[in-house]
Amino acid sequence: MPATTTGPKQLYLASSLEELNLKSDVKDPVQNARMGISTAFKLFEGAEKSRLDGDEEKAYILYMRCVSVIHAVKKHSGFQKEKAFFEEKIGRETFVKCIEYAEKMSNSLRDRYKEQEVKKEIEKEMAEKSAKKVEKVASESKPTVISQPKAATDAGQQQLNITSVQLYSLLSEKKSSFLIVDVRKSSEFNLSHMTLEQLVSVPEEIVKPGCTGNQIEAELKTETEKQKFRQRSQVELVILVDWKSTLINMSPTIKTMKDAITKWQSSSPLRKEPVILEGGYETWTYTYPQLTTKSLLAQPSLTNGINGSSQETPDLNLSYPSLEPPPAPKPEIPPVQQPTSPEERLSAEAKTDADANKQSRMTPNIPNRATKPVPKEIPVNLATSPKGSNKASVVPPPAMTVPAATVSPVIPPSSLDTSARVPASPDIALKTPKPTINRGSKPATVISSSSDSHLSAAESSFSMKTKQEEAILESLEHKQRLLSMNIEELQKKLLELKAEEEEKNSEKVQNEDNMKKRNETIEKLRQERKMKEFEDQTRREMEEEYSADVEKLKRDKEDMERNYRRSMQDIAEERRMIEERLALAGGSVAATVPAAPVVPPVVSHVAPAGIPTVGSPVAPLAGGGFAAASSSTTLASPSGTQPFKVPLKSEDAPPSSGGLKRSHSSPNIARLLENHAAFENPGVSPSQANPATNYTATADPRRQTPTFSRNLKPQHAEVEAARHRNLQPVYAHTYPGLTGLKNLGNTCFMNAIVQCLNNISPLAEYFLKDAYRKHINYVNPLGHKGRIAEEFAVVVRALWSGQYRHISAFDLKHTVGQCQPMFLGNEQQDAQEFLMFLLDGLSEDLNLVQRRPVAISEKEKERFQQLAERDHADLLWDEHKRFTNSLIVDLFQGQLKQTITCKSCGNHSVDFQVFNCLSLPIRPTSKCTLNECIEGFLQKETVQGNWKCPSCRRHQEATIKLDIWKLPPILIIQFKRFKFEGMWRHKIQSVIHFPIDELDLSKYVPGLEKKRKYQLFAVVNHFGTMEGGHYTALCKNVTTKRWFGFDDPEVNEKDIYQSRTSAAYILFYTSAELRSPSVTYV
Repeated sequence: MPATTTGPKQLYLASSLEELNLKSDVKDPVQNARMGISTAFKLFEGAEKSRLDGDEEKAYILYMRCVSVIHAVKKHSGFQKEKAFFEEKIGRETFVKCIEYAEKMSNSLRDRYKEQEVKKEIEKEMAEKSAKKVEKVASESKPTVISQPKAATDAGQQQLNITSVQLYSLLSEKKSSFLIVDVRKSSEFNLSHMTLEQLVSVPEEIVKPGCTGNQIEAELKTETEKQKFRQRSQVELVILVDWKSTLINMSPTIKTMKDAITKWQSSSPLRKEPVILEGGYETWTYTYPQLTTKSLLAQPSLTNGINGSSQETPDLNLSYPSLEPPPAPKPEIPPVQQPTSPEERLSAEAKTDADANKQSRMTPNIPNRATKPVPKEIPVNLATSPKGSNKASVVPPPAMTVPAATVSPVIPPSSLDTSARVPASPDIALKTPKPTINRGSKPATVISSSSDSHLSAAESSFSMKTKQEEAILESLEHKQRLLSMNIEELQKKLLELKAEEEEKNSEKVQNEDNMKKRNETIEKLRQERKMKEFEDQTRREMEEEYSADVEKLKRDKEDMERNYRRSMQDIAEERRMIEERLALAGGSVAATVPAAPVVPPVVSHVAPAGIPTVGSPVAPLAGGGFAAASSSTTLASPSGTQPFKVPLKSEDAPPSSGGLKRSHSSPNIARLLENHAAFENPGVSPSQANPATNYTATADPRRQTPTFSRNLKPQHAEVEAARHRNLQPVYAHTYPGLTGLKNLGNTCFMNAIVQCLNNISPLAEYFLKDAYRKHINYVNPLGHKGRIAEEFAVVVRALWSGQYRHISAFDLKHTVGQCQPMFLGNEQQDAQEFLMFLLDGLSEDLNLVQRRPVAISEKEKERFQQLAERDHADLLWDEHKRFTNSLIVDLFQGQLKQTITCKSCGNHSVDFQVFNCLSLPIRPTSKCTLNECIEGFLQKETVQGNWKCPSCRRHQEATIKLDIWKLPPILIIQFKRFKFEGMWRHKIQSVIHFPIDELDLSKYVPGLEKKRKYQLFAVVNHFGTMEGGHYTALCKNVTTKRWFGFDDPEVNEKDIYQSRTSAAYILFYTSAELRSPSVTYV
């Protein structure tokens, strides 16, 4: 038995039981009951396999479909005929199992779908909570509000992101075309990735800042990846995927890839702007793990970083040339007054640094640490200088006004750049560079009490913001811990659910075992009850059959006794008449008339009309006459002796019992014995073969019995039917028509043909009812005096008796061999040739035309040529039936149209011919169809100078074309498998595909009024080659409606769909339904 899985497989076909039921519907109706039963059996096998594999969804669908097909089959009109096949193939046990397993799996699947829905709701709720927390943290940590891009809702606005559910729905849409670009590292991609055909991997290593789409395409490794990435401009949508990017928070690699294929791709622009997979690959593998090579819940690179491995942080200060128009020029900033004292300058610089720190925290850009800040020029205002001097005073901006300092701070000279000091000379320039302060080392300043309040305010503001940042980080870490705790709780719930599910599964398994044992017990009791009913029914049938046989034997005995008494009365009457006639002559013939021989009575047969009676006192006799005279009676003497006279009876003689008269109701026993002796000992006279029948006395010539000449009596098959036949039967109770035929030495060709003809119920019923006896033609010179028909009838009765396992058809073969010597020996013969001879012999033996009419003249045939084709065909068919009219003609013979066209004058000559078998050519290929063989049979062929054109009056080259004009009820098709090539003959081993249920030949029959569809009912197979072969038959029994193989004495059930092999030789089709014969011979 196949091993079962440890647990059920994941759900993947549907999201609810209702959706699964929709997939379980069977839309196609059942056309054939037998095919429906086979389909249900295959569905049950597939469901069992899926159930053992743990695939509950697929098993449920197959079980439900199996139940639906079985219901449809039971409602089909042909179910009663295939009931035995249904019980053998499926049975009620399988049907009950399907229903029980379907109910169990529906309960299990309903619980699993609910559990899956709860999980999805929990995951959705947690995802929403996480998104809200992230948004809240982001809003708290960023003073500037960043507008969040949203999915497009208007018709003219494109959606810039796509969720995992939306991507999964795109997979089911056949019309949509898209490309998924995975920009993760190659190691991460190889570890786990999507199992989709639209996926292409573009490693993060080749997505460099400033690269273009064509450069990325050139750096891909394989040609397949290049070809897929090249389709980015042809698909409707490009989807970018990394680990966890969103539309709000895109990774630098996603940004670089998006710019590379949109801004820096001029040769083949995209149809739409690329979209981002929300949550990246991490969300996808959590939502649809079955569509990934390996389900990962965390990014491998982050896990490695936690373990201590270093990760390089790329330089993210990217600079792309802007393709947008330059911004408008900013207004000039008014000149700032430069503080004159060092205290003012230090206060201004502290204020500027604080504002710079604040601005840097508000701005998301990361500063470039590689370059040093360039000192800005400070404008100098000369308005505050004393008159007559060129001293400049620094004017501070309005937003950065520093209060007047009362105490001047002391700054070490090393901490300031002397080149940046403001000169006191009146000849100072208008613009002086700003003093550069070395931020690397903090100066030890001595601040006076007057400026302490200002500096402490700046420091407190800076420290407060630092604390806020630390608080934000702590809040984020706390929320992360909460998320981890929620994940752990979810995992615990999942484990609890799995434990409950396993417990339920164990209970279900236990319940299934109990139910299985209960069903087995019920089924065992049911089988015992059925067996008992079958035995009782069989016993009753046997008793009824025995009673019927006893009654039949009683009736036969009474009939035999009645016939015997009638025969004795007839003999006594005939004796009395002879005595009376002899009494008139005065003689006595008491010693001359033999007593009636005591012989067992046999089945009587009525002599045909027109045959003279035997034993008539006034009938002419060979060698003399027998007539009453006044003084004596002349008796016929044996050949070579002289006639003698018998004295008349005296007057005082006792009265005679009466004359002797021959009865036609009883058979001529002596004649039957003579015929049997002649058959057993050819060339020996009847008197020598059976001395008991020679009643001529040799002691006293006057006491001799008159010798009658039997040669004047016509021969007929009724006499042959009474002789003993040795069928060599092997007794066994079988179905009618399922008796085998013993091989008499290379007679498999005859056995196969006889079995096929025996399964034609109209023909079998014709012989079983003895209807053929009234149609036997004894005067047909082309027939065989009914011998072939009688021997075939004997074989048919034995095959339909149901009493024999197999019999011997020796008498049939011997009779056919006497009529056709080629079948007399033990050599292997062609089955088609035997079939044609047997049908022709039966047709002539059963021909209803007693006197052959005069054939029509050639002028009449030429006149037929001028008529319409339908009239022409009907007249020739009627002319054919004037000569041959039998059941064989009605069942097997059709009509072909032959058109001969002269290539010289173009004259058409149309003729109609009778056929009883279509011999089709085969193309020497491995496989071909029946339609191809028919088309090859109907193709034009060239006649090379052997045809005399009626118009040209000389031999011309012409083309001949055959068409099927009239189809018979029983259509026989033979494949020309044996072909001559020079001196050699070989067999064509092509496999021919032929229809079994419906063969439609309407397109090949131009004169067909009603469409006929033929059903296959018998096949003759030839196995082997020309050097050595064997014939078998495959027939559909009309009683059981099942196919059986007949291999000489062996009869076994077969599968007709396995008959399409290179051995198929002769096909038998019927256009009418073959039914079981209404009367069988026992």
